[in-house]
Amino acid sequence: MSRGLLGIFTGFFCWASLWLGLNALLPLIFPKMFRPDGMTENFLLNLLTVLLSIDFAFLAGLVSARIAKIHERRFAFVLGLLQLGVALYVFPSYGPRLPLGFYVVFLTFMLPAVVGGAVYQKTSKNIPED
Repeated sequence: MSRGLLGIFTGFFCWASLWLGLNALLPLIFPKMFRPDGMTENFLLNLLTVLLSIDFAFLAGLVSARIAKIHERRFAFVLGLLQLGVALYVFPSYGPRLPLGFYVVFLTFMLPAVVGGAVYQKTSKNIPED
């Protein structure tokens, strides 16, 4: 149980730090594509942000399952629900930043991506065991 909670915490920290890091790093990499308020109208940049956020959710599920080592999908599902709750809580502040369709795609695929990361960790032979 404690490994599962540690997996949830670590997976959430991994996802949040990657997500916030991406949102802080993109304006530094592409300063001309962002307005002074930190928003962009560039479709491809917004799409990149959403797709990378889904990838970060997959990675968070993988990290969570790697640490939990038991009931990986169950703990990944809890992690996904936690991430979904945070994403819905943060939505009003990011509301004008992205079109609604991007949020629908992100919120639709986030939970399956987290659980998919856990399933991949459990079934993958490429990741060495401790």
